[in-house]
Amino acid sequence: MLKRPGAGMALLAALGIGLSLAQWSQGDRSATCSSDFLNFYTGARLAFSGHIYQPAAEKRVQYETLGCSGEHYGQFVRLPYFAALLWPLAQLPFGVALLVWRCLSVAAVVGFVWMWPGPRWRTLAVCAWSFPLMAAFAYGQDVPIVLLAAGAGIVLLGRERDWEAGLCLAVGAAKPHLFVILVLMILARRRWRAAPGLGAGGLAIAAVSFLTGGWGWPREFWRTVTGPAGTPNPGAMINLHGIAYFFGAPLWIEAVVAAAFLALIAWASGRMPAPAGFALALAGGVLLGGHSYLYDLAFSIPLLLVVLASPGIALWLKWAAGVFASPVVYLMPLSLAPPGLTHFLLPAFLVLTGIALALGRQEPKFAGAALPAEG
Repeated sequence: MLKRPGAGMALLAALGIGLSLAQWSQGDRSATCSSDFLNFYTGARLAFSGHIYQPAAEKRVQYETLGCSGEHYGQFVRLPYFAALLWPLAQLPFGVALLVWRCLSVAAVVGFVWMWPGPRWRTLAVCAWSFPLMAAFAYGQDVPIVLLAAGAGIVLLGRERDWEAGLCLAVGAAKPHLFVILVLMILARRRWRAAPGLGAGGLAIAAVSFLTGGWGWPREFWRTVTGPAGTPNPGAMINLHGIAYFFGAPLWIEAVVAAAFLALIAWASGRMPAPAGFALALAGGVLLGGHSYLYDLAFSIPLLLVVLASPGIALWLKWAAGVFASPVVYLMPLSLAPPGLTHFLLPAFLVLTGIALALGRQEPKFAGAALPAEG
């Protein structure tokens, strides 16, 4: 039987949606030359042309589209299959294509809210108040769509539908550096049935990429992502690499700290119920992925929902999760100059949550076979 949502949670979700719309309208950059969607649109326009990673061709498309172009920020840094998927949008005028993209992104968030187990009003409130998710919409990012795929993969893993989960997680090839730890934790748990799904999705992605970008695309892609376009403004990265960059830490120190965090994530996720461990691994990928910005913190939403659904979690940690999920800390003046408070939120939250969930070994109400059919 479906439960009626609490009036407080429904009001919180409604206020969050209003705040999201206000923030979106005030900080919208999706129709400017600092737009991520412009990058996607450019790559899609150049799909099948053999010039997908050539800066001169990209600048020409961007000048024709908006009359301006970024020096490095405007380069397409996704695999060629992504350009092929967006090729139909690139046949539309930019404004129309952006409108369709926004509709798809909203539909992805609605899909995530619908399929994530637990009270849907709570899930909607967390998504609506998520400042990283607001930033993703403001830049025209693909984060909402990839979040849907990641959330579906975690839910399917909890239901032991590993093959389908692997197929969903293959969508993470759009941001492979953020999904590496999650894939490693799946294999560490010996969930071998997920491997064929990952493999089938990977083969399809590879085939479409060669069809779209030609035989030389791996070399051109590697040159692009290892150049300035691959790491624009590293000091603004909300991850371990961004902190190390700001403090001028040598690579070996960053590697040692990353290894320590990876060991903690591996230890903690192995002691948790599967969905909780995989949600922790996904958030850990944002911290250790080497290339993540404010909007990528939206991939911590599954972990936040796990914490809020775990009956054995201390109330103070649930309040901490609520603060992490809200836009309050992100909007504080202290957080504007890196490394601000926001740079340390994710590592602190991962440590506290990982230890609490691992030591408590509390089964979230929606974990595993206990996943409810209704919201």
